[in-house]
Amino acid sequence: MGEASYLWYLNQSFKLKLSNNMIQFSQKNTIESIGKNKDAEMVKRVGNRIAAAIAKYYADKGLSQKLAGYNWGFNLIDSKEVNAWYMPGGKVAVYSRLLSVTQNEDALAIVLGHKITHE
Repeated sequence: MGEASYLWYLNQSFKLKLSNNMIQFSQKNTIESIGKNKDAEMVKRVGNRIAAAIAKYYADKGLSQKLAGYNWGFNLIDSKEVNAWYMPGGKVAVYSRLLSVTQNEDALAIVLGHKITHE
């Protein structure tokens, strides 16, 4: 199940609390504004497409209740690190330097999809 497989054993309430703690992290770092930054807009656009695909897949399988409490959020954080992270509940952060590696929306979608599957 990947590097975050231990999260599987935590209850959903605890996972959501953990995710909210990561929001506090992101509030202490520079998050690029949507509308002022084309890269931040791209991260949000790609992320929202993935979230919609996940919601459709779960609905088609009759599993929509498993996404209860999710509040998807896709943010670009100004950083020289090549990284991205996902927290339970739908919180995703992409560090700006990663975009120089991915170079386009398709590659970014692959990275985000990979991160999200670690829950």
